[in-house]
Amino acid sequence: MTTGIIEKAGKSKSGKTLGVLINGQWYSTTEWELQNMVGETITITDQKSVPMPDGGSITYLNAYTTGDAPAQAPARQPAGQ
Repeated sequence: MTTGIIEKAGKSKSGKTLGVLINGQWYSTTEWELQNMVGETITITDQKSVPMPDGGSITYLNAYTTGDAPAQAPARQPAGQ
């Protein structure tokens, strides 16, 4: 999990995804509500990094929580809790 503040958010060139800057790292997502949450604290609960042919990578933000209430899929709890 990663926790940080949403610094910037903007549509990708294709318009199919949203780029979100958190703690200086860009994430790609289809969670469009994040574009209106700049300045808010977020905890990323599911992410996947995919290598690109040019040697770079894209990190996809798949699920997150904000504040005390889950905004997306809730973080998994350890067994027995």
